[in-house]
Amino acid sequence: MKIHRRLAALALAGALTTGSVAAAATFGGTPGDDVLIGTGADDTIRGFAGADTLLGLAGGDFIDGGSGDDAIQGDGECPVGTPLPDYCTDGNTGNDTLEGGTGDDSVDAGDGDDIVRGEDGNDALLGGDGGDTVTGGDGIDVIDGEDGNDTLSGQDDNDTVNGGDGNDRLTGGEANDTLDGDEGNDSASGGEGNDRLLGGDGNDQLLGGADSDRITGGDGRDTLSGGSGSDVINAVDGELDTVTCGSGRDRVTADAIDRVAADCETVDEED
Repeated sequence: MKIHRRLAALALAGALTTGSVAAAATFGGTPGDDVLIGTGADDTIRGFAGADTLLGLAGGDFIDGGSGDDAIQGDGECPVGTPLPDYCTDGNTGNDTLEGGTGDDSVDAGDGDDIVRGEDGNDALLGGDGGDTVTGGDGIDVIDGEDGNDTLSGQDDNDTVNGGDGNDRLTGGEANDTLDGDEGNDSASGGEGNDRLLGGDGNDQLLGGADSDRITGGDGRDTLSGGSGSDVINAVDGELDTVTCGSGRDRVTADAIDRVAADCETVDEED
């Protein structure tokens, strides 16, 4: 699952604060709905209460949305129809730290090796280009690492985590999660809950963890492990995969060439 860039649909409204082009700055919002735009340097931007729009522009920024349903963009790409073309530019980069805070937030880190924390609420988190570390926190989150070798963690509640391109590491945490490695040699661990794990293209390592999981390796030479619980594992792709099942009553569908451990109770082979 891909996350669409929700910032593109926002209109900039409310209290507007902008910085100079070169000097780093510290911005603080109001209890209302603010628009805070950074500089080309390393800024600190805090939205506080309200449904805020926070744009970092270039530089390695720290942005904290605070409470409210915020839209946060680390590199400051313009929403469509913005009246502020002089402040919003495409292609800004920087290694940013972005925190959604409470509320249902939309966070787009942009280019660079970024740290994104959704915290409380049902958040939509985009890593962008670069090797990002994205953590959902409490709430039902949707996370997409996009390009780069990312580390992505859904944590609490029923999260959807997509690795995107690159060699990614995905962790579900508690509850019933969907983890999709997409392209690259990915590793994914469902943790607790009845999880769905998809390897996608590449040589992946998938571990279901506790409870009853559904695991599909996809293309590539994959290592698939159910963990505890009664799992359903699909290793069919015409390539040599390794499958172990663990405790519980597990069912495996595999190619004849696959290595399937003896602890798998039911094995269906496809030629």
